Amino acid sequence: MPKVDGQPSSTAALARAARAKTELELEDFAKLLGTPAGEVDAWEKGVSAPPPIGACLLKLILSNPEVCLHLLHAPSPAASGRHGA
Repeated sequence: MPKVDGQPSSTAALARAARAKTELELEDFAKLLGTPAGEVDAWEKGVSAPPPIGACLLKLILSNPEVCLHLLHAPSPAASGRHGA
C-alpha cells in the first residue's frame, strides 16, 4: 500500500490500517469511535470516506494506538464525578 508521510494514501487503507493496529473487531472499533459499524465498514471498503475529524482520529490511532485506546476508553470527568482542575 502506498504511503504519504508514513500514512496510508487512501482513506480506505487508513481505516483498515488503524483498525488493524488496535486489533479490534469491526463492531468494537466502531463503538470505540462512536460510529455505526456499517459506516466504518464503508470507509474500509472505500465506499465512503470518514469526515475530516474522523480521518484525523484514524491517523492518530495509527501513529500511537496504545495512547489513543487509553484516551478513548478513559471515563470523562463528568462521568467519574470529577470537574475541572
